[in-house]
Amino acid sequence: MKYGAVLLAIIIALPLVTVQLQGDASSPSVLYVGGSGAGNYTTIQGAINAANDGDTIYVYPGTYKENIVVSKGVNIVGTDATIDGGKVGDAVLITANHTSISGFRIENSSTTGAGIVIEACYVEIHECTIKNNFYGIYTGYCNISISHNNFLGNSHNAWDTGGNDWDDGTEGNYWDDYAGSDENMDGIGDSPYAIEGGISFDNHPLIYPYGKPVAIFMHTPNGFQMEFDGSFSIDYSGIIENYTWDFGDGNISYGQKVNHTYASNGIYEVTLTVKDDNGKTGNSSKEVIVDTEAPSTTCSLIPPAPNGESEWYISGVWLDFNASDLLSGVNYTEYRVDSNDWEEYTGNASVKKDGSHYIQYYSVDRYGNSETVKHFSLKIDRTPPYTIAEPQENESTWYRTDTIVTLEGHDNTSGIYAVKYRINGGVFVQYNQEINITSEGIHTIEYFSKDIAGNAEKLKSMEVKIDKTAPSLDVKAPRKSYLYIMGREIMPLDGFDNSAIIVGSMNVDADVRDKISGVEKAEFYVDNALKQTVSKAPYIWTWNEVAVGPYTLKVVAYDNAGNKVSTEVPFIIFNLQY
Repeated sequence: MKYGAVLLAIIIALPLVTVQLQGDASSPSVLYVGGSGAGNYTTIQGAINAANDGDTIYVYPGTYKENIVVSKGVNIVGTDATIDGGKVGDAVLITANHTSISGFRIENSSTTGAGIVIEACYVEIHECTIKNNFYGIYTGYCNISISHNNFLGNSHNAWDTGGNDWDDGTEGNYWDDYAGSDENMDGIGDSPYAIEGGISFDNHPLIYPYGKPVAIFMHTPNGFQMEFDGSFSIDYSGIIENYTWDFGDGNISYGQKVNHTYASNGIYEVTLTVKDDNGKTGNSSKEVIVDTEAPSTTCSLIPPAPNGESEWYISGVWLDFNASDLLSGVNYTEYRVDSNDWEEYTGNASVKKDGSHYIQYYSVDRYGNSETVKHFSLKIDRTPPYTIAEPQENESTWYRTDTIVTLEGHDNTSGIYAVKYRINGGVFVQYNQEINITSEGIHTIEYFSKDIAGNAEKLKSMEVKIDKTAPSLDVKAPRKSYLYIMGREIMPLDGFDNSAIIVGSMNVDADVRDKISGVEKAEFYVDNALKQTVSKAPYIWTWNEVAVGPYTLKVVAYDNAGNKVSTEVPFIIFNLQY
């Protein structure tokens, strides 16, 4: 700050000095460059060459295209003056101790040169803008003080192997490549800026360029009223004395902190202009939004309409929320399904669970305006129904009487719309009552259920097998009133009371048939004693036991449905061989 005060005093005194000393550069301690005074120097180098150690050289505004060598311990003060090195060598070379330079723009060294090269000690560089050089400042000497300068657009902003001071203890320089932060917003970087070449640091780098105040303000909305705070403004070279606010609606106010009430919602460009005790000004503008209106949210569904029947969805449903806010913008959108917790919408929301659902949603804008909760309902049934059939499907039982078939549809969500069936490949009809199967044979019943949402069960089938008729049975041998010797039929007989006469072993041959369920077995009995069971054709049994006298042969045939038939043949046997 002290250098700004010195410079301000010098600037204020310049017109008076010019009047008193116009054209007179005879003072042993003050020389002038530029301006209109008679005797003023036209080049800075000319003034340096004419000066003595300890002299002060004041340089009037203008661009001085020269490469200067400061070979004397002088104080060179510029007022809006530029030293342009013309991209040749170094713009400024300091070789004399106790030299100070302030108030200049120093630019355009060669591609290997520097804006300022310091080859001396006890040198001070302050309040300069050093830009567009290969090196901004280059030195290997010590006891050098460098602060309150701006380094812009240089290939290397600084090189120092002398361990010099690059700040005044509280404020340093502005570096265009500084990457640190300013969490407390005091205009000073929170971390040091490392100087290339050695161990030097600018411990207090400036966040904003040095030279004039920086207008910074915050605003806090509260409906139509807005609170503005300009206390964050920065002035490195003076003290801000005036804060002027242009609210963008035709109204102006003054003060570091002010309140303003807008008449309507809208976007207003607010400008803060600050002025310091040096008469320097700075301003900044930004758009301020007055927003008292809540956002508006719509919800699109995918699929866009129920893809089932009776307003039911038969798939999951994606929710696409689209919120808009014309002023401050949407901050977030929240939704919830049924009584679940509210969730922030991030672009991926869906409802997949079967049932009736209640969806709620709303949005909040960046100013905290909250939309009234909206809602809608939807119904989802993704699960097909199922049917319970009696008798059980694929049951292998044969029935010997008329059979009742029942079908019962079940659905846990939308409910059963219809149960349909067909018999033996006929036309599907709706099931309304028990199905009575009366005819013999194998009957294929196909059936399915459909729910109210339109989900259809995969086709199922069952067989109902009915056989009411006993198998046919014909005993081919032995026949009544016939003579058999050693298993051979010899001749018919009369007068033996329908009995067969058998000499030797007896061969029994039964012809058993069943056209529906098929023959299961044939059983052979002698005097009601089971002698043999035959399960497949031919149904033949040979009885070869020692037996003499009258007996009764009985044959019992069964079909697969359990129907049976029997027949008896009386016989007299003479079999002494076994």
